[in-house]
Amino acid sequence: MRKNLNLGSKKYAYNIVIDVLTTFVVIFMFCVFGLITFNFFTDLKTDLVDNDDGFMSDEAKEVVNNSYRTFPKWLDGALLTILILFWIVLLGLTFVVDSHPIIWGIVLFLLIFVIFVGATLSNTYHELTLDEDLNEEALQLPKTQWIMDRLPFVIAIIILSLLFAMMMKSRLV
Repeated sequence: MRKNLNLGSKKYAYNIVIDVLTTFVVIFMFCVFGLITFNFFTDLKTDLVDNDDGFMSDEAKEVVNNSYRTFPKWLDGALLTILILFWIVLLGLTFVVDSHPIIWGIVLFLLIFVIFVGATLSNTYHELTLDEDLNEEALQLPKTQWIMDRLPFVIAIIILSLLFAMMMKSRLV
């Protein structure tokens, strides 16, 4: 017989909020780090390949150009994968952890703060992408741009799906 974790305490509610908040801050940092890395890679490609001084062979230039073309796709895919895996893990934990529905009501109330922080992170990322040095690279990351522009909405969808899963588990729906 499988025994579920009984974490129906106020400390558990606090941990959920801190975990979700930490995860979205890490996702924000991943986006900013990826954007700055892509900007550095663009400058490096410009210096090594576009401003040819005979330093690199044609094969090396082709490798750098191929890497430059695939980097935005890889970065967008990595962010999307991290976000979806985070959502799946949270949904899985919702079905494994036993808690009283009132605790989830408290969590919902506290997660409104997380949505506010998500809106702040979204605005900060938007302001960062308006910088003329990073604007061109940001336009090449459409999935990252979409997620970060709508981060409060994404957080709200994740929270609502978790509450729905909790209600299904508790047979309230």
